[in-house]
Amino acid sequence: MTVEDAPAVLSIYSDPLVVRDMGEGPLKTIDEAEEMITFMNDLFDENAAFRWGIVRREDDTLIGSCGYNGWETVRGFQGRDRL
Repeated sequence: MTVEDAPAVLSIYSDPLVVRDMGEGPLKTIDEAEEMITFMNDLFDENAAFRWGIVRREDDTLIGSCGYNGWETVRGFQGRDRL
């Protein structure tokens, strides 16, 4: 997502039902939406988390997002041979 998606991000993440399990309150301003996009993109740049925008094919409008809130490339199993 880019900052151009901020109005759509604000629309989505200002809904209390959408954010109820995220540990954060609903977004209230376009600045908060832009900060959220920047934060998610920074995490992507650090290979720490991945979030993609879901867009409607007909008009390329952002309608949601999905992704991984955390990403580990190496994980030890502390002595376990198998999962």
